[in-house]
Amino acid sequence: MKIFFFLYCFLVITTYASTTSPPIKASSKDNISVGRSQDVRIVNDIKDPIVVHVRSKNDDLGKTTLAYRAEKRVKFQENLFGGTLFHADFYWKSKTAAFVVFNQKIRHRYCEGGVDHMCKWSVREDGFYLSGNGRPNDPATKLHDWS
Repeated sequence: MKIFFFLYCFLVITTYASTTSPPIKASSKDNISVGRSQDVRIVNDIKDPIVVHVRSKNDDLGKTTLAYRAEKRVKFQENLFGGTLFHADFYWKSKTAAFVVFNQKIRHRYCEGGVDHMCKWSVREDGFYLSGNGRPNDPATKLHDWS
């Protein structure tokens, strides 16, 4: 009985703690999502507009056109048992790219630490760079190229 009471309290507290309203909030229709809150930001660092299409297994967040320095922000609760995954397709002039923008491996390698739990993608003319938590001194790592 104590374990059920603990789980109930945990669910209530984590649900209450995640009531901030980011620009885009992904749901978790088929997952148990009482994991930690995660924030993925995609910033256009190209002077031309780009199109970004973000989706997960349960959520298609649609296509968004980003002007120079604009960002697409996705805030969500990670699946308690792992497996949270977001893909993105990118379009710029005649160039395209498609890859995973968030999963457990990316979070552990690039986005750990700090209180923000943020992964920040910088879209540049020469490719895609990832840094964690958006701190000014965090070096961005180039992970993907345009094709």
